[in-house]
Amino acid sequence: MCQASVIVLSNNYHDCTLTPGSDVKIYGTSESNHIILPSGAKAELLNFPGQNSIQIQSSSSLFTVSRSGAVVIFEGFDGTMLKIPATVSIQTIAFADQTLILRIHDNTVMLDDQVVVTEKSPVPQTRYFEEGRAMRTETGKYWLVDLSGSWLEMGRQYGGLMRTELQQFHADLISDLEARGMDEAPRTAVGKEVYDVYSRQLQDLLLGISQTSGLSLDQTLVLNAGMMLLAQAALGGEPPEACSGIAVWDGYTLDGKLIFGRNWDIDRQTMRDYMRYLAVTIFHPLEGYAFANIHPLGNVYLETGMNSEGLFVELNNGEYSDPSFFDDREDTSSVLVSVLNLKSNVQQAADMLASIPADISYILQIADPGQAVSMERPTFDARIRDVDDHGLVVAYNSFVPPYPASWENYVTPPKPAAHDPRYENMVQLAQSPMYMGQFTPEKMQEYLEIPIEEGGAYHSGTVIQVVAVPEEQDIWIRGCDYAGWEKISLDNYFNRPR
Repeated sequence: MCQASVIVLSNNYHDCTLTPGSDVKIYGTSESNHIILPSGAKAELLNFPGQNSIQIQSSSSLFTVSRSGAVVIFEGFDGTMLKIPATVSIQTIAFADQTLILRIHDNTVMLDDQVVVTEKSPVPQTRYFEEGRAMRTETGKYWLVDLSGSWLEMGRQYGGLMRTELQQFHADLISDLEARGMDEAPRTAVGKEVYDVYSRQLQDLLLGISQTSGLSLDQTLVLNAGMMLLAQAALGGEPPEACSGIAVWDGYTLDGKLIFGRNWDIDRQTMRDYMRYLAVTIFHPLEGYAFANIHPLGNVYLETGMNSEGLFVELNNGEYSDPSFFDDREDTSSVLVSVLNLKSNVQQAADMLASIPADISYILQIADPGQAVSMERPTFDARIRDVDDHGLVVAYNSFVPPYPASWENYVTPPKPAAHDPRYENMVQLAQSPMYMGQFTPEKMQEYLEIPIEEGGAYHSGTVIQVVAVPEEQDIWIRGCDYAGWEKISLDNYFNRPR
């Protein structure tokens, strides 16, 4: 605890936690300083030129913000006060319910996208740009971005709403990739290659983002491909032994409703610092169904999502089973956007996916309020695999035998369970007395968190986890090693008046 009335930080001592009711002046360093203000504390910060982090343990809804010159003043109705000089460096102001960015940009003092003026104004809660809006989730850990209109218009809203975060995400990504030895030319090439195999709708969305985000189109495309580029850098081009999903319903759940659990896996150590950009983006296109995409900001392709009819889809890499690749076919994660936009149930979605040749082999899980299936979709065919039991579907990264006779010599059999036990673990655990007939959303969260060494599927590659109840249009998301589970009721966004 920092208890003196005047505190001088040093390069060896640049963290400071105040006590409730304290009133102090703090002289900072050129390093990244970290200051924690409990409710009722007052602090005036001097000489804070670096990228500092200030944690205020109160809700942002209690605060006004104003400035005197370049000194920004946060005043809370609970007695908390912070005075901090704005600089061209990013200062992170983390309230209990949301995190905002303070900086001087183009000679203007900005708090996220709000200009800080001399008069007191409420700390920004919901952002608006054209017909879109964005807000933090209740815990302040994740973003909700709500868009409507044409695909170009939704892209413009996306870029305008999340301009600060998209620019910072891009800067963080480029710094990381360059440190891993990936130069501009190869990352730009990957961004363009991915863009070229997207639908016109996603291309328009990315173009719209580039118009309002302050990023060029090339930068926007690199950001969109950011998680792929990081995976390539971390895994050396090898396909990840990653991603798994489980659907349970009827006799497997406590109330019979279908519950889906999903692990999005690549490499947690590489990606956990980017979970602060994890978002749920809700799209209201001019035609078709509204849908939600669960992905980091700026990543517009879809690997996990749900639409307003309760249709849920998720995708697992299947390149181990079939390593072929066709660069003249639409990217599957782009196709999934159209599936959620245009289809309302499992049968319709499966029919659409079976009719479109795959660019890369994937295992696709499709669920609606009444049923779930696993579609194994190599580059030469597609099939709906038999369920693992009535009310149970489990999938990971290999096609599950037995295979159709026509697949012989085209499919690599799964690795032995001793090498990859996830499939057997997930089936056996779901059928154990602890879980069979007992699944609820909370029980599914518990199930997903069981380590692979203890009979589950959670491992060092698990980055994002999702639980979904299609009938209720509820999801729970978790950025592993970043924050806990948080519930989001999508029907509040799907069905709100436009």
